[in-house]
Order: sequence, then C-alpha cells, then structure tokens
Amino acid sequence: MNGAPCASHPAFVWCRHFSRERLRLLSGIRFARRRWLDDETSAQSAFSRLQIGNTKKWYNVYRSIDGVWEGKEVYFEPVIRPLFIRYAVEVFRQALKDTLDRYPNFNRFESDDGPLIGERRISFPDRQDEAATTWLQSRFWQLAEKGNILVGERFSASFVDNAAIVGNRIKVHCEIELDLSLTDESTWHHVKEALSQGKIPEIDPSPRRCDWRLASELLQHLSIPELYALNWEACLPPLVSMDRVLLDAAAKCDLPAIRTALQSGANPNCFDRKHSQTPLGRLVESTSRYSGDDGYSKAEADQKDILALDAIDLLIGAGAAVDLVGYNETTPLADACLNSSGKVIIRLLDHGADPTILCYDDEYEGSWGTAWEYADFRCNPHANNDDSTAWDALCSVWPAPFEGVWIPENPETRDSVRPPQIEA
Repeated sequence: MNGAPCASHPAFVWCRHFSRERLRLLSGIRFARRRWLDDETSAQSAFSRLQIGNTKKWYNVYRSIDGVWEGKEVYFEPVIRPLFIRYAVEVFRQALKDTLDRYPNFNRFESDDGPLIGERRISFPDRQDEAATTWLQSRFWQLAEKGNILVGERFSASFVDNAAIVGNRIKVHCEIELDLSLTDESTWHHVKEALSQGKIPEIDPSPRRCDWRLASELLQHLSIPELYALNWEACLPPLVSMDRVLLDAAAKCDLPAIRTALQSGANPNCFDRKHSQTPLGRLVESTSRYSGDDGYSKAEADQKDILALDAIDLLIGAGAAVDLVGYNETTPLADACLNSSGKVIIRLLDHGADPTILCYDDEYEGSWGTAWEYADFRCNPHANNDDSTAWDALCSVWPAPFEGVWIPENPETRDSVRPPQIEA
C-alpha cells in the first residue's frame, strides 16, 4: 500500500460509552482495590455491582519532611487519610462475606464477544446479582451504622528499600490514619511538626465506629458494562502463543516476524496486558522521530519508518482496528503524536484513525482529543517543546479544533504569555 485510505474496522472505545466522570470513578475503584483490599477480597468483589471507591477526602503529601527516625537522618513521605476509609473497607469486607454466604457465587460471570472489534460483554448466568446487590448494600449500611466492626487510629513507618539516598538521608514511607472527616493542610502541619522532631504524631488506637454516612459515600453502584470496563483485563480472551509472538514482533518493528505470526493465526487485535496495547499500539510505540535520543542515526530512523509504515498496512490489512485501545484509551494515533514521525501519523490517519478520541486519564483537561492535545504539547514552548511535526501532520488531514498553536519566532520570547485558544 502507498498510504491510500482503506476500509476502517470499527472498534469498541470506552470513552464513547461512559462519561469521563464515570471513568474517573472506575479509576478510583482500581486504586482502592490496589491500596485498600487484600487479594482475596479484591477477587471476591471484582464483579460485584457494589464497589468501594476512592475519595478526595484524604491528603497525600507529595513533599518530603526532614527528620530523624530510629537514630538515622531521613526524609519522610507521609500519607495522611481519614480513618473512615479503613472503616468502610472493613465493613465492606464483612458485608461481602455475609453476602457470599447467602448468595453463593452471586458474582460468577460469563463473557462473549459483541458486534464491534474489542467489545466483550459479561452476563451473570446464576441470576443472583440483582438480589445480592440489594442485600449487600443493606448489610453494609447495617454494619456501618450499628455493627460490631471497630477500628482505631494508627501510624506506621518503614524504610524504603532501594530508595535513593539524598544528602545522607534515607527515605521513610509512613501512613497515618486519623479519626477526622477530612485531612487538610492543618492536619499536615500537625503531622509535620511531630515527624520533623522524630516523634510519632498523637494518635488514639482505641477501637471505635466511624461516621457511617462518610463510609457509605465510598460505596459505588455500577452497571454491568462498567463492571466489564473495571475488570477489562479479566474479561479479555486469553492470549495464545502466536499472539505473544505477534506482540513481541510488533514491539521490535520486525516486519517478517509480524507477517509470519499473522499467517500462523495470531489475532491482530490481541492485547498485551502489561502495556494495555494491541500489536498496532506496540508497533507505534517502537517508532520515534527523536532518533538521537535512542542512539541511532537519522538514516536508521528513516529506514525504521519505512518498516513501520509497511507493518501498519500489514496489521490493518489483517483486520487490526486502528482505534482499538485498552482501559486508559490512549490510541496508537495519540502515542504517535508524542513520538512518531509525520509519516507514521499520516499513515494512521489514512487508515481512519480518529484524533478526537479523548483519553479519560490523561493529564490534560482540554476538551479536544488526546492526539490533538499531545500534538499541541509538542508545539508548546512553555513545555520546552517546539516540534510541530505532529500538529502539521494532523492538520494535513483534519481541521484543527482551534485556531492553532503559538510558536514564538524569537527564542527569547519562549516564556511569553500564549494567546488564548479559540474552540472550534
């Protein structure tokens, strides 16, 4: 192929089905599972329509505190959170156990393919999920308000293995739980004063109930499609050996190996769980227009581009969906706008890649697609970037979502105020 547009393969993309706010909530539940639930409870609750979510009512300190701990000079990285969060977790764990006793296997699920590439649907064959959800919620409220679950304030600290030593100071991670409805700046200053003197902040470890209303705020009710999004990796079809060969070949831009894997039955839309990417995503990630940074010459970079363009055509010709993404929704096109050459970007656009897809967990708050945001970032002198490659490539196929990026002609004006953007 020479880059001419071809038939696109419609893919299931999360942001087209859920609001950004709901996807942020799912991200908060993932965080809560990782940080607050043990493995067994996390597995048992994975497909429950009620989940413990994250909250903004805790204060994570991203500043170090100099002090002394166990006779050593250290810098602390404390996390301070309200006690009601642990209380809610303990209540949820007990309520879930009680629910499983009453409705065994209520969260057992099956999955099958939907009509779009990458779309999987889950169902509950035992048909217990609706009744169990209602009962779990009622049980949670009963335990939270009047149950016998008690927790106390606590403090823990530990030296961080393999942490960099800064000025002869060793890093210490500490977690502090206080019986407050909100941990804020005043809480932080109180903790800082104690830690900086090598003391433990004043805590009361005596068991008590916490405000059940605050605990209930962490209980989130999800739809079945949201449960699939939350457990995306668990619902994916299993990888076969040739899928792994294809993913590895794509990551190395190895065109013969890609062709052989596809001919041997590899799925062009399989997912690398670790990187949350398809073979096309892994391929695009392997390309870079910043050849010097990776230790190879411009001639080598140009040759790699030729291979990448052929590999893109090969994958999409075999059925790869150009916009299929994992749970973070960063499309191959968006990744290309950060690192790849204009040729790679245009080839993806020729195959129907959509720059308006918005990744829900990117660090920008713009209202336009992530590919545009990344291209704008590369053109933004305030980020010490002035490479317009991606922006120019997008504009060669799509109209810009606003008037355009501002790149000062005079390097001395790099820190000038940027003119306001006008939305399309």
